[in-house]
Amino acid sequence: MISRLEMLWFESRTYQRRCIIEQTIGWLKECRRVATRNEKLARNFLAMVKRSMIGRYLRIIPPWNSAV
Repeated sequence: MISRLEMLWFESRTYQRRCIIEQTIGWLKECRRVATRNEKLARNFLAMVKRSMIGRYLRIIPPWNSAV
């Protein structure tokens, strides 16, 4: 029988990584083309995922000359 204490135990590092994965999937679902999977070929779908992630990172990262 599993005790309540054993049920509540989780590894914090694994939980942090899972949170990152879930956030990334959420960001990808913001792109309608990726969320609905309009692409028939896997390579085209992968290209859309990459394009979506690049767009997301470009919005997050400040411009190079922002300190000037």
